[in-house]
Amino acid sequence: MAHAMWTGTISFGLVSIPVKMRAATSRKGVSFNLLHNKCHTRIQEKRWCPECDMEVSWEEVEKGFEVAKDEYVSFSAEDFESLPLASKNVLEVESFVEIGEIDPIQFESSYYLEPDKKGQNSYSLLRTTLEKKKLVAVGKITLRTKERLCIVRVYESFLLVETLLYPDEIFDANESPIAKVTSSKQELTIAEHLVDLMTKPFDPSEYKDNYREALESLVEAKVSGKALKSKTKQTGKVVDLMEALRQSVLSAQKDGSSKKSAAKPATKKSSTKTEAKAPPKIAAKGTSKTEAKPAAKVAVKKSATPINKKRTKAS
Repeated sequence: MAHAMWTGTISFGLVSIPVKMRAATSRKGVSFNLLHNKCHTRIQEKRWCPECDMEVSWEEVEKGFEVAKDEYVSFSAEDFESLPLASKNVLEVESFVEIGEIDPIQFESSYYLEPDKKGQNSYSLLRTTLEKKKLVAVGKITLRTKERLCIVRVYESFLLVETLLYPDEIFDANESPIAKVTSSKQELTIAEHLVDLMTKPFDPSEYKDNYREALESLVEAKVSGKALKSKTKQTGKVVDLMEALRQSVLSAQKDGSSKKSAAKPATKKSSTKTEAKAPPKIAAKGTSKTEAKPAAKVAVKKSATPINKKRTKAS
């Protein structure tokens, strides 16, 4: 686990919980260095002072706030340490809310909280209470040079801190609203059916970073001097929205049938009949919405959930 990046106390009413905070996540990827394309030498980035015409070490660097063009007020590490903020060392719980009240767009970063030996009992008390009440604690914590809004929630055996963005850090969606377009009843019906076909429990282990794997393969091929085979997915040209929905439903039904046939068949004794919701009728490609006659229907053979039970002739 990562090193402790914050040490302090969670203030829960009059209860104090000494804790250490560690990063709970890490971003993985393939790292590259910048090279000079003529000689393949790694580029060096230096801190350079144009006034003194010399390289500057970190010990000689300080932060400055620009008050006018090329005019700055300097700030030292001691200036930041002197800020009168209780949240530098204390995460004070200000309220409790249901996590569903917080829009996911506000979530920023996650951190594990570990109890000090002296705070294990109070740590367990807060964790158990949050779990039983199904609530999260809202508070503030200062990390580096910013006081962050945050929540404390239960995650596995830990208490987890989730830092949140303030409202003024989120772009207002009402500044450039999207014009509302009314979908036809048939489009909406088929779209809902497609969603039903694709609905399943979320399992994060089913997903992987294909781009990172492709980059790793590219690096391996470059190092070994081999050519990398292209695996670009070819996509068919979609004529219109209804055609896209029709093809999507057929594809989802085909995938569902393949997964069911691959699964272990149930025994005759345990098999039960279930009533399936009738799938919507899908008009054939090119059918006009204003036609009085019924639209052509699409029948799919050998499908677990056929779109139409009977084949009909187009009018």
